[in-house]
Amino acid sequence: MEEVASSLNCSLDEFSGREPMVPYSYKDYIQKFKRLPAHQKEYIKYVINLEYDRMVSLTSSGKKSMKCFEFTSVEDGLADYGSQKVHDVWVEQNPLTRECTFFVWVRTSNLEPKFCRNSVLGFQYLDGRLPKHGEIWMFLRSGYLYIGRYFKRHGVQFLRSLNGTIDDELITNSLEYKRVGRYVGTIDIPDLTSTV
Repeated sequence: MEEVASSLNCSLDEFSGREPMVPYSYKDYIQKFKRLPAHQKEYIKYVINLEYDRMVSLTSSGKKSMKCFEFTSVEDGLADYGSQKVHDVWVEQNPLTRECTFFVWVRTSNLEPKFCRNSVLGFQYLDGRLPKHGEIWMFLRSGYLYIGRYFKRHGVQFLRSLNGTIDDELITNSLEYKRVGRYVGTIDIPDLTSTV
């Protein structure tokens, strides 16, 4: 039966009338996904999980469960995306947390004085929206995360370091910079930070 299904390019499920476990429309995406570098695969998995969690949280009230990312390899203000640890946290629903789709736990002082050590930063995933002048965003480039203030002057886009230790990052090719999220605010999560 497997050989027949393979030669007909169909699923064994079709012989029983069941819906295929992997719809044909996903096969193209799966092939493309397999060809991506490891850090981009991780980012796509993160977006799927993020959107799923957001969908679940929209149906709940009171507190909601969210993902908080901690990056253990931070050098010169850049975090290695592959060094992430994921914490599931519960937060009260309020106007600030409703805007957030994920958190980042800043365990180092690399972003001081704007964000102190052990701060939990709330971000809103807005891949389809362009940053506005002066907003703080997180970008992913070549497997590294960068949090900076976005500026556009005379048609030139650049990111400015929050702590002044990194030179301005000129955005010459916007396709190289994946917009991960816009900074919403600092969130108090005692269950997370009190364990330090």
